Amino acid sequence: MIPTPYGQRILIDVLGDEPQEGSAIVLPEGRGHGIDQELKRVKVVQLGTGMVDNNGNRVPFDVQIGDTLLVEPQYMAKFRVGGKEYTIMNEAHIVVIIGRGVKQQLDGKAKKNGKSTRKT
Repeated sequence: MIPTPYGQRILIDVLGDEPQEGSAIVLPEGRGHGIDQELKRVKVVQLGTGMVDNNGNRVPFDVQIGDTLLVEPQYMAKFRVGGKEYTIMNEAHIVVIIGRGVKQQLDGKAKKNGKSTRKT
């Protein structure tokens, strides 16, 4: 069983430093934080419980399971449950979404493997 993060946190798999297929994001040295670390490429494994706004409504996530992201490694935290190691981070610390997961939205209908599931 995969643990469910609390709030706006996401469970991720770390894929590496290199962007896929020749893609690259060039950031100036320092990036305003005085930190010169390479961005990590990660994949969303599990979404948290979500944040609740002042009216008691759940705020939807901007990412979904299966999305590929670039993130700054200093915002990732590791933990163990049942002998398995997991990596977690807050959705607010995502730098860029570089790939969408299987359940993309196209005209309000679910899409799988690049093809719409909408019946015509």
